[in-house]
Amino acid sequence: MSFNIRIGETIIATEEGETFLDVAVQAVEVEDAPYWDSFGDGVQDLSGKTNSRYPGYSSMYSFCRRTGLTDLFFNEEEDKGLLVPHPGIKRILPRHMAQIKSARMAYQREFPDVIPGWLDPKEAGEVPAIRAANLAKLIWYEFWFVWALKSCKIPAIANS
Repeated sequence: MSFNIRIGETIIATEEGETFLDVAVQAVEVEDAPYWDSFGDGVQDLSGKTNSRYPGYSSMYSFCRRTGLTDLFFNEEEDKGLLVPHPGIKRILPRHMAQIKSARMAYQREFPDVIPGWLDPKEAGEVPAIRAANLAKLIWYEFWFVWALKSCKIPAIANS
């Protein structure tokens, strides 16, 4: 199982005469969005330059633990985490972006030689591959949170 995470503009849709509202985040692709080939062999990152990612549950929890973002994404106290409840949609605030930026900067201070991307653990070793992927994810989240706060009327993160 995995999350389907999308960051961007909140859209609300309904059918004529219906009382049900469908709330989602609009899918977009941005030319200058961060992107890395998978394993450097030309295989494309599933996200491309879009505002969507598809991390497995355990992968997302592990990423958050290793980067200090567990509270930001999974704090269940009063549903404060951005991915709580699941599925759900939460508004993105400047303080959320600041937490991600801070986590990225701290990660780069701790591991200054890490180059972001997707490395083959068989070739690079498990720890270097995890660190490279974590930095890539931090950069991706920071880019899209900044983009959403600058570009969207109602910036949000959706998870399904």
